[in-house]
Amino acid sequence: GFTDAQLQRIKAEQETAFYYNIESILDKALQLGIYNEYAGSPGFIEQDIANIQAVTREDIMRVFNQYVYNQPAIVASFVPKEQPDLVLTGSGKAPVEEEEIVAGSEPEFEEKPVEYTKTPTEHDRSEPPLTELPTLTTPDIWHQSMDNGVKVIGITSNELPVVNFSLTIDGGQWLDPKGKAGTAALMAQLLNEGTANKTPQELEQAIGQLGAQLSISADRESIELSGRVLAKHYPALMELAAEMLLSPRWDENEFERLKSASLTRIKRDEGNAARIASNVFAHLLYGDNHVAGQPMGGTQASVESITLADVKAYYEKVMSPKQATLHVVGALSPEEAVAAAAPVKQWQGEAVALPAQPEVSPVDKPVVYFVDVPDAKQSVIYVGKPVLPASAPDFFAIDFANERLGGGMSARLGQTLRIQKGYTYGAYSYLPAAQYQVPFIAASQVRTNVTLESLQIFKNLIGQYQPTYLEEDLATAKNMVIKANSRRFETLDSQLNMLEEISRLGLEDNYIATQQEFVQNASLKDIHQVIKQHLNEQQMIYLVVGDAETQLERIKGLGYGEPVELDIYGEPVNPI
Repeated sequence: GFTDAQLQRIKAEQETAFYYNIESILDKALQLGIYNEYAGSPGFIEQDIANIQAVTREDIMRVFNQYVYNQPAIVASFVPKEQPDLVLTGSGKAPVEEEEIVAGSEPEFEEKPVEYTKTPTEHDRSEPPLTELPTLTTPDIWHQSMDNGVKVIGITSNELPVVNFSLTIDGGQWLDPKGKAGTAALMAQLLNEGTANKTPQELEQAIGQLGAQLSISADRESIELSGRVLAKHYPALMELAAEMLLSPRWDENEFERLKSASLTRIKRDEGNAARIASNVFAHLLYGDNHVAGQPMGGTQASVESITLADVKAYYEKVMSPKQATLHVVGALSPEEAVAAAAPVKQWQGEAVALPAQPEVSPVDKPVVYFVDVPDAKQSVIYVGKPVLPASAPDFFAIDFANERLGGGMSARLGQTLRIQKGYTYGAYSYLPAAQYQVPFIAASQVRTNVTLESLQIFKNLIGQYQPTYLEEDLATAKNMVIKANSRRFETLDSQLNMLEEISRLGLEDNYIATQQEFVQNASLKDIHQVIKQHLNEQQMIYLVVGDAETQLERIKGLGYGEPVELDIYGEPVNPI
């Protein structure tokens, strides 16, 4: 059976999910269309939420007995290949076909237009003509502060009765003790495991009763406490948030469990080619003395050295209101948002400066690195170089210039490697946003047998990007960015992300408008200059993580000399 509290929790979660499922224009259109088709009217939306709120214990038991209990069912069991005795009695085998990867085996085909027979319709489904590009409208942003130093920044949006928020504390792995990378990550995980007054189960139940989500996480730059909830329950959720933040449980058994899980994850990642590539590429760009050069969450050695005392010391040193910002978006006024956060006002502490990170420089000429993952069916490819911090004035110009290279599947990397060649499911280039100097990254996972061919495509597309970037590319990029901006802030998460960028990177409230002005006024000469200065392929490194036996010798054909062999930690296999 189930308790009344469990039923109430599920109803609260369903009500919350109902509103979040109609946030965006697309979600609204889809949901209203479904109501019109299956309930006879788009107006059924009001009845639907009423039905959720009206469900009783008797309703649950009735449908359980009618549709679930002792009813026919399909049961699937997935077992290790070597242990077929574990399958359920009477099971039929569902064979899995393994594709043989053979170099040059991809079929040749001629690209030509295809005529489709369209289903007759009474509706006009013709594409409407293009109109003027939409005008950018950004939400109004308000600022408040608390006496203890917490900064509050928010957007009031009354369309739906929900609230999203995040409380970020500067630091994260950036302030981990030397040799103990992973301390911030372990602390964040531990703060989720109950409070001084609640067991993990009791805390999880209290959050669930509100139909809410609430958790603490860590990244390289900050600790973040984030949540989403019905606006009517926001004050109650902030009580729980303050309890998690200010009254840690510091359970030794939970700490050991989380530490063990972290070590297991790190060990598991040693067999994950994509994770190896990400970590090794960062190590090559930044080295050992930069926060971005260390794997997020630490290494086997650093995590093994962390004690509960280390985590407590980090908490006492770093978790300060003076380097915290509360971001709030939803159906609350500024006064209501700050008043509901009253439990956080008792938080005290002094600010901690983030140590400066060393500046990194690009290479003088391309270098190819290779990490062996024996028998890998795919090769992971990374190409890139360090550029600027995300707060730098020219950062957005680089990001915009990259749009037609790898900013989406319609860009050159995706069109060539996936659509034309069929080497991969996706290929992109991007610039991650951070306070420190970030890299330009172009990456993909390709079939092992086309590793060299894919590298040559990366080399040619990036190397020839400036001379082949034409007025039509600029017009397309402008059109895409400006149109995307018109719907950029329709969800609470997108608005919250904007607030977090403002506080984290020190941007102006109107930075989106400033970026759009750059897009509208950018000339072909401007973009050529950005590409020449910041996306120079001759200053990039190449990393391949794949099967050395079949691919190491082949990639010498890229023309950049003997590949440098590295282990899975980014250290030379044959050090000089």
